[in-house]
Amino acid sequence: MKKLLLILTTFLFSGCAIIFTGTKQEINFKSTPQNAEVYINGQSTCKTPCTAKVKKGPTFGRTMAEFRLENYETKEITLKKGFNWVSVINLPNWIGWAIDLSTGAIVKYHQTTYDVELVNKSNPHLIKIID
Repeated sequence: MKKLLLILTTFLFSGCAIIFTGTKQEINFKSTPQNAEVYINGQSTCKTPCTAKVKKGPTFGRTMAEFRLENYETKEITLKKGFNWVSVINLPNWIGWAIDLSTGAIVKYHQTTYDVELVNKSNPHLIKIID
């Protein structure tokens, strides 16, 4: 009886997307030139090239990434996210939907690699020559 109650409680008070995909997702950041500081929503996260675990929530908010490197213009991008189809497993479990919605697990990042080219402040028209 206790096992059945534990299983039912776990089912009713957990969101499926949070169980299967979590509230964070790994995103790869690259830049040319390398060693740019990556800021996620204003918080320093890593230096390129790097991989960072980025929170998926808030659900309806934007997640911004900023690339900063001395003598280069700051580049800001919006990380692209959309509906996490794993949430559909919740079906009639409205508590699961609410949990996934409140934690941000109901969304996922569609693009997991971002590669940006930074512009030199002193010579913005500098052309990179490839051998």
